[in-house]
Amino acid sequence: FEPELQGVSYEAEASLLREEYTKQEAASMFSRLAETVTAEPFVSTIRKIEQIAQRFEGLSKKPTNEGFITLFGELVERRAHPDAMPGLPTGIRAVDELIGGLQGGHLIVIGARTGEGKTALGLQIAGVAALAAGKRCHVVSCEMSESDVLFRVLSQQTGVPGSRIVRGGLPGDLAKLADCVEAFGDLVEVSEPAGTFDLFLGSLREALERGVSCVLVDYIQLLNIDSDKPRHLAVAQVSSELKRLARRYHTPIIALSQLNRESDKGARMPTVADLKDSGAIEQDADVILLLHRDESEATLSVAKNRRGSQGVVSMVYDGPTYTFYEKHKH
Repeated sequence: FEPELQGVSYEAEASLLREEYTKQEAASMFSRLAETVTAEPFVSTIRKIEQIAQRFEGLSKKPTNEGFITLFGELVERRAHPDAMPGLPTGIRAVDELIGGLQGGHLIVIGARTGEGKTALGLQIAGVAALAAGKRCHVVSCEMSESDVLFRVLSQQTGVPGSRIVRGGLPGDLAKLADCVEAFGDLVEVSEPAGTFDLFLGSLREALERGVSCVLVDYIQLLNIDSDKPRHLAVAQVSSELKRLARRYHTPIIALSQLNRESDKGARMPTVADLKDSGAIEQDADVILLLHRDESEATLSVAKNRRGSQGVVSMVYDGPTYTFYEKHKH
């Protein structure tokens, strides 16, 4: 049985389904009682009736938690649109299948060794998400200027190598670049972290209150934390605040992270333990993506996924356009 759900609220939908569930449970109970009457002594039948009465009373009075109502609403939406992802796309199909896209309220951490492409991957994912949402992404860049960030976005989105863009592009490139500027003109905003950590949080809060598709922080360990705390406690404060803001504004926040020096020993795939000052980052993150690249060959590991499975995705890196592709798509 499936009640008609169109045109009613999630609360009403949940109430209808709960009532139907109660009816089905009652029918099942009375069916078992009928078998008891014919097969068991009278005293056993009386006890069974009392148990069924208590069970039925519990079913009819059970309250519904508001959090379950919200979750039920999300499930109804997903059932109505089974092919839609819960979150914004990353542009990497295999990753989206594992994590369900960038979901509101989630802290997504991307870790990689220096020079292996975590900034490129972060910008690529944020750009895809902004375009899909039709809403700007907010990039906090600790290392690059606004011009450098937008330069990379242009190259990624058009497929025009950065070296050609620097020289003004070929005649055939200009139309692509113009289209990209038109499409992304208001979809990427870039800021530098304010002087103190409190000012940084205030600036980020203002961006979130304006409404953004996602936030990219590049990167956690470079934020200026005006604190006398040991470094690992200071980083813990950063990850905790980023997680809190993601949940408060129901917006995905992508935070890039360095790996510790031990990870440089050998050409191995990094693990969650390799995240620099990793304890709090690992705890706060909903999703952790670890990138390992050797020239153009790259591997992206979904090393933590609070709502799903882990997995590994083989990728190819196109250095001239700062872009990662799934291997089978390249």
